[in-house]
Amino acid sequence: MIFKDEAGSPLSSELVAVAKRQQGDSLRSLMQSKCDEINGQIDALRTLHHFAPRPTDHPVYQPSPFDGPRPSQPQRKTPGFLKTLFGGADSVEKENVRAEEAYRAALQEWEHAKEGHENAERRKSILMSQAAAGKVTFMEIFLEQALQDIVWPRETLVSFEIQDGGARLVFDVDLPEIEDMPTKVAAVPQRGYKLSVKELSQTKVQQLYANHVHSITFRLIAEAFALLPTLSELILSGFTQRADPGTGHEADQYLLSVRVRREEWAQINFDALESVDVVEALGRFELRRSMTKTGVFKVVEPI
Repeated sequence: MIFKDEAGSPLSSELVAVAKRQQGDSLRSLMQSKCDEINGQIDALRTLHHFAPRPTDHPVYQPSPFDGPRPSQPQRKTPGFLKTLFGGADSVEKENVRAEEAYRAALQEWEHAKEGHENAERRKSILMSQAAAGKVTFMEIFLEQALQDIVWPRETLVSFEIQDGGARLVFDVDLPEIEDMPTKVAAVPQRGYKLSVKELSQTKVQQLYANHVHSITFRLIAEAFALLPTLSELILSGFTQRADPGTGHEADQYLLSVRVRREEWAQINFDALESVDVVEALGRFELRRSMTKTGVFKVVEPI
């Protein structure tokens, strides 16, 4: 921790000692905040599945009321005695006309916005009901919109195809690269004011990447089964870009591919997701995965 004054110059050792003595708790809180920021990146990567919905958590349309305030009609102004006497009544009437015109314009804009909101809500209701009924086009639109709302810690690109009249979904997922994984972990020391930041070993980075890949997979499967009640089967294949040793060019290489049926998926305890090991959980299904204990993936053929 570096101590500086308002001008950015280093504080003297005497003033640093005073700051530590008077603001020790605040300084340690600041260090802990920075520590949590560094380590939070790691936690976000391996806990995506903690927010996975149950397969029975089907969305229900909740109307959103239009909250734009309706413009208030202006009160007409009447000229006072002096303005009436000295010919100022016309200016008051012009002011009334301008206020009325502004009100009508604002009212028209409000009514247009309200109508647009109600139409959007109507489309939303239809989309959800038709998607739940197994109408493939609506399922595709609804799922795409829902997946766009997920904030991925690292770039994750998802494409999909709905097959068999809405009974099967096939995901193709462009996964993050292992190079995108954080490589440092932090800790606040018991004494002193120097944050301990250490490099993660290559093995730890590989294991973090493996957990992240499986957490993404678990979350996507859960979202799909919850959003689309007519799905009975789902296939997800995840790939990344790696250099082909034969050509030297980058090529898509699949790291895992899994087939899951709804009745099997429902056997997971969604009330205790924090205790679920996603690597083990996905191994319960029809899974193509070649991975070492240290998290090194080998290429597989997708299902």
